[in-house]
Amino acid sequence: MFMLVVTILERLFARIQLSCLPLDLPMTYQLACACGLTLEVGPQQAGDRVSCRCGKQLQVPRLSQLRALSGQGGFETNAIDKINRLKQQGELPRGTFCLKCDRRVDQVSELLIQCERPWVKEARSNNYAIGFLSAFLTAVIPMLFDFLRKLPAEQEDREFGHERSVTLPVLLCAEHAESLLNSSNQRALRQLLFTVPEYAELFAEFPEATIVVH
Repeated sequence: MFMLVVTILERLFARIQLSCLPLDLPMTYQLACACGLTLEVGPQQAGDRVSCRCGKQLQVPRLSQLRALSGQGGFETNAIDKINRLKQQGELPRGTFCLKCDRRVDQVSELLIQCERPWVKEARSNNYAIGFLSAFLTAVIPMLFDFLRKLPAEQEDREFGHERSVTLPVLLCAEHAESLLNSSNQRALRQLLFTVPEYAELFAEFPEATIVVH
């Protein structure tokens, strides 16, 4: 079900991309068949099945896979994906100067940003409800009383969400690295990171994110 939703979203995103692109810009990907022929498919066909001239049915990969096969960046769904791509391409951090002053720095510091974390819904006790219903029904329906006694006294804890974090490379001179990275002042650290557009975008998308300082 999850993969179906991802495929639908990617196809919708592909159509939106196409509507915003110049008409003369080629937007096709090469799909190889086992017979040796090559088919051209568009991003709007991601996730569909197409027919080769040999008669074989081919499954078109998802848009992210098509982009990866053609040497493009994968499908980015959030600011975390964008930052990780820029890091892999060597585009972050930018420049050679400290974010707080005009000193040239050679060493890159890193900050771990906890964007999301799982949370647990605590179990709710059924003891009160079981006791009330048992007292009410005992004299009327003994079989229901036996059934209620077999119910678990408490529901199990349930965990929601998942762990999402990203490491941000920052340029800081020795003086500011010592004062800021050893500080628990989240506001000062956020203000510093907001000077980088991609990091500001991250906090806009995850406003509850916290900066983990070791």
